[in-house]
Amino acid sequence: MYARSVCCLAGAAINTLTAAGGRGWRYGRLPAPEYALYHGDIFIDIGTIPQLARRQGVSPHTIRFYKAPSYLKRIEQRNALDTAMILVKIEED
Repeated sequence: MYARSVCCLAGAAINTLTAAGGRGWRYGRLPAPEYALYHGDIFIDIGTIPQLARRQGVSPHTIRFYKAPSYLKRIEQRNALDTAMILVKIEED
């Protein structure tokens, strides 16, 4: 019942979960994380996953795969770190 709490101000019913994108009305949406895309040691681009996918002409799934542990392990085993695409999350302080 708590997940579907309804606020009735001036007769208007608002579902708090859908009004704020599923995070409740007090908490807005979190900004999308930004990533840096590298080809080996060469910096290629910076942006969110959808932005990088659009600019590189690939699907967002492909961009996400560039940061997957299985992909990183695979390129490390093949000694292809200097020719592989790598996605690194940019952390804010």
